[in-house]
Amino acid sequence: MAAIKRIMNGCIRMNSMKLMTGRNVSVSSAFSQHHPCHRRQQPFSTDATASSNDTVDIMFTTQFDETVKTTAKVGSTILDVCLDNELEVEGACGGECCCSTCHVYLPKDLFDAVTPPDEDELDMLDLAIAVKDNSRLGCQIKITPAFDGTTIELPKEVVNNLPDE
Repeated sequence: MAAIKRIMNGCIRMNSMKLMTGRNVSVSSAFSQHHPCHRRQQPFSTDATASSNDTVDIMFTTQFDETVKTTAKVGSTILDVCLDNELEVEGACGGECCCSTCHVYLPKDLFDAVTPPDEDELDMLDLAIAVKDNSRLGCQIKITPAFDGTTIELPKEVVNNLPDE
């Protein structure tokens, strides 16, 4: 029930942002697939909010077992890196921790080094497919220098929340 409440609150927050900013902002939920806030005009990215000009090299293993090398700004999120590099990660809620479409698998050493997931993230991971002990939501993980040279795995199956256009 807490997860449903957070999803609905996220939709209200995002609709309020639309009123304040005049921009279309999206939130996704399994309960209202055709709500107007689900249409994202431009891909979400907080690239401009990165806290540093330092970069790290991160490898991603895609759903198709391909390896993609990326360069990420320290301070951005895993979701940002995936979207900026056009990897098949949805981020339907725009990084608000209101969905599970940015689910990733971190290497064990990195999983142990980052801040543990909070209750909100754990609730959203309950909605993800094929959750493992090293599962995290990419929108909740900030890139640090410890990410340099690591490989992050994308799940083979994901929940798709955005309607087809």
